[in-house]
Amino acid sequence: HTPRYRDSLNVQRRTAWLTLDPAGALAARMTTRFEGLRYLKRAALETMDTRDRIRNIRSLYGYIEMNIDTLRLRFFKQALPSATEYVRFSSPNYGAPAAGGMTVPVNPVKVTPASGAATGHRVNDVVIMRGFRTTDSLHFVLGGARKVSMMPAAAHLESPFGTYDASVRLAGDELLYVRRFRLNSGRYPPADYAKLVDFLTRVSTYDKQSFLVSR
Repeated sequence: HTPRYRDSLNVQRRTAWLTLDPAGALAARMTTRFEGLRYLKRAALETMDTRDRIRNIRSLYGYIEMNIDTLRLRFFKQALPSATEYVRFSSPNYGAPAAGGMTVPVNPVKVTPASGAATGHRVNDVVIMRGFRTTDSLHFVLGGARKVSMMPAAAHLESPFGTYDASVRLAGDELLYVRRFRLNSGRYPPADYAKLVDFLTRVSTYDKQSFLVSR
């Protein structure tokens, strides 16, 4: 039996330091905390050995090539369960050569899949069983004489289903990307399904943004 928690208690917070070398290889240190029902994102790994944990983490972060050097997981079974994950990894060829520089995806570990097209006449209610809140704070360290010549667009989306915010700030040789996503649990009329598809499609589009680095 899965307990029920208020949406505000189902929280995921991620902080990462990502160093990009001139060839486009990424070296990263990342810590993520999962609380409430977000704990279930990692609960199955508790009984696995290290090899199986690493294989599963690579699959969960399947958007990029991830060579894991260190993986630590801690589980806290209490009234509000939680888990913490620390990963140190590298990803060769993360930055792709582009005219005048290198294109770098702004979020290496989270890309929201676009929802299926809203076709036909829906008769069933739209039900979101598990609402949650997620925050990603990703610090890109560029180094050298490189500069960011094209920034990703900031974003703010609101809908009955939730909100999405993304911001980017450049300070010296560091680019800070902050992503906040809230999904609201609830039951919605069938006619609202197209609005949900549109909301998730726009979130997915912003998640796939890149920035351009040049010398």
